[in-house]
Amino acid sequence: MRLGAADFLPGEKPLGLSTDETVAVARELANLGVDMIGISGNLCGYGLDRKDSAYFAPYAERIKSSLGSSVLVECTGGINDVRTADKMLLEGVCDLVGVGRLMLRDPGFVARWKESY
Repeated sequence: MRLGAADFLPGEKPLGLSTDETVAVARELANLGVDMIGISGNLCGYGLDRKDSAYFAPYAERIKSSLGSSVLVECTGGINDVRTADKMLLEGVCDLVGVGRLMLRDPGFVARWKESY
């Protein structure tokens, strides 16, 4: 299931779903038997500066740590190279990385990742 971690909408009180609310939703989904949650964001708007790499990683890591190993957590969003994807997996930030846009831009990405092992 894809789940927005935060909406990043500016305001005195940030608008949209908060990370705390997302953690609570993720726990409830786990209790209901969901076995994989894909972390994304900006479901109600686009307040996030997307220049950084792996911009949803802090949210995926927080949700993963709250769920433990009961649910696989996927992280998407600005994962633009093998090193970043590998680091996220090895450090336990998430269990899966979403690299769909990267693969569209760079079809050789997976082959290079495989060669790095």
